[in-house]
Amino acid sequence: MAKYGLGKGLGALLNIEEENNKNQLIEMDIDKIQRDSRQPRKEFSKEELDELAESIREKGIIQPILVRKTGETYTIVAGERRFRAAKQEKFKTVPVIVKEFTEKEVLEISLIENIQRKDLNPIEQAEGYKRLCDEFGATQEQIAKSLGKSRPVVTNKLRLLTLDEIILSYLRRGKLSEGHARLLLSVHEDIRDDLAQEAAEKELSVRELEKLIKKSEKIHKKEEQIENDEEFTKVENKLQKKLATKVSITRSIKKGKITIEYYSLEGLNRIIDILSK
Repeated sequence: MAKYGLGKGLGALLNIEEENNKNQLIEMDIDKIQRDSRQPRKEFSKEELDELAESIREKGIIQPILVRKTGETYTIVAGERRFRAAKQEKFKTVPVIVKEFTEKEVLEISLIENIQRKDLNPIEQAEGYKRLCDEFGATQEQIAKSLGKSRPVVTNKLRLLTLDEIILSYLRRGKLSEGHARLLLSVHEDIRDDLAQEAAEKELSVRELEKLIKKSEKIHKKEEQIENDEEFTKVENKLQKKLATKVSITRSIKKGKITIEYYSLEGLNRIIDILSK
């Protein structure tokens, strides 16, 4: 695992202005450029791309696309939206800056660039943080410092990945917000997915979901109580059958009491004999 050292920030990582002599701005054949399949951002709004494409059609690409050489082609480090918009407008060439980066720097740049523009959905951010942890040994503290976030923000983002895939899908598509997700993390797993589905389909606000959760938890607890009562009734019946006398179980949250009735000394001795066997 690579040793991780964050904290440079986007400007220092790109360092384009300070290294103009080393990083030549060139016009590159768009077919030589490929997107990075491991880029944190997976979802792109068609509406946003259309707006950017219109701007590029009128004014051209003002900010060059940052790429690195990978074999016979060049892979995008920063500027995939510009690349997609240019492809949409059928540009033959685009302005690029070619620069060498480590895998660690590529991931960090992609995260910082997208997060600063709020382009990443919560799950894309969380998956990016997880990659920094898993692949480069970054601590949550290091990630937070590098991205200008607090450590609890990073921790809470990573917790989102513990949710079921159906909920992650809603978050990726913008059907649920991170606020919805944090609420869902606090509820019992048995009712979590159903609550998420209802919130997404009915477009509930975070406040409305909170009310729904309170209502659902009361129902869930009542159902659990009924289930438990049925189990205790079965135990009572089993004991009564074995001992041939009335048995009752009373209980509280952590403890309880079993009462075995007898109606004569002979009956008591019979019960003792059964229990002694």
